[in-house]
Amino acid sequence: MASHIVRFLLLTTLLLAKVGALQDFSISFQANKDCDAGANPVVSTKCANGYRCISNGKYQVTHANIYFVDPKGKINGIVVCTVADNKCTNSIGQETGTPYIMLVVTLDRSSSEDQNIHYMYSDELFGLSKLPAPGKPKDLHLINNFLFVKSAKYGSSEFSVPDCKKNRARSLISGHGYFVAKMTAGVTSWDSMYYLPERVGQYMFTP
Repeated sequence: MASHIVRFLLLTTLLLAKVGALQDFSISFQANKDCDAGANPVVSTKCANGYRCISNGKYQVTHANIYFVDPKGKINGIVVCTVADNKCTNSIGQETGTPYIMLVVTLDRSSSEDQNIHYMYSDELFGLSKLPAPGKPKDLHLINNFLFVKSAKYGSSEFSVPDCKKNRARSLISGHGYFVAKMTAGVTSWDSMYYLPERVGQYMFTP
């Protein structure tokens, strides 16, 4: 099956080349009603296409990749991580260059956002065609219910947001698709990506 999910999963099995030990990975999600991130994100087994994920009742985060990118945007290495388990499973290439984290975010249930697909979509990965009917949340913070990633760390590289209110529009994830952030001190914003980079030597947009 020639699809993004097949190619994504190949990243976790392909690379038996000796590239050194994987470093520790962690990612922390936080509820914050002041930023319309009201529900507490938890590990769920009821996720798109049977994955384990982090879910806040509206959004699901299923996968994370760490990309090591040179100044021209060329990918030197990729590390594949599981968000729900806070660990990385495989790596490709070399961990040299600037690190970026990319999250794969899909919806927990159907909503008007289903139609807002502005990226290279794969139903095997996002599963929007299989979503249950929308519920009827009453509170504003549950209607929006954005994702607030408080921090993410791989080895000595870290992304962190001390206060989501200071850069509210970009420190929160408020849709589904691919989201990327630079893992260096002082960077507290996410950018949308159109596609999922899949191989070393490929070029990627770097915010």
